[in-house]
Amino acid sequence: MIDLLQLIAWFIGAGIGGAIGGAIFQHYSNKRLAKYNLVNESQFKAFSELWKSLMNLKRKGNDLWTELNKRKLSEFVKYIAEAHISLQDNSLVLDKKEYANLKKILDQFWYYKVGKERLIDMDNKKIQHKISSLSGSTLISDERQNQVLNNESIKKEYEGLLGDLREKFQKKMGIK
Repeated sequence: MIDLLQLIAWFIGAGIGGAIGGAIFQHYSNKRLAKYNLVNESQFKAFSELWKSLMNLKRKGNDLWTELNKRKLSEFVKYIAEAHISLQDNSLVLDKKEYANLKKILDQFWYYKVGKERLIDMDNKKIQHKISSLSGSTLISDERQNQVLNNESIKKEYEGLLGDLREKFQKKMGIK
């Protein structure tokens, strides 16, 4: 039978061992929590920066929708480039799916840019055709209208993708 002294020694030993084990567990838990917080903070900063660049790009796209000219198109192209840089800079904290979704959104903005360039080209050719022949301008108008409808479809696509992305970002950050 275990005497009282041995029992007390065992409880004290277990208490010290438990305290040491608890301290070690706490230390590793704190390290994991710090790592988790660092990753979450990095992701939050990345999402915020990416979102800001995409919203700037969307605003420039809206400007281009209301008034088409080469200056506004040039500004839009500058914002596309900035959004690409932001995506590259923040790709470290994005998973493959997030990165692919962001690339898809940027591709839509690029298609929109191409469509706007086509409209500018059509407008320049239309002026030349009006001088040379009146019947050619109707054909260009139909082609132009098709391009406007295509641009509108692309614009709605990137706006929808941005809405989906906002929800995903908010969910990932614990906002929704």
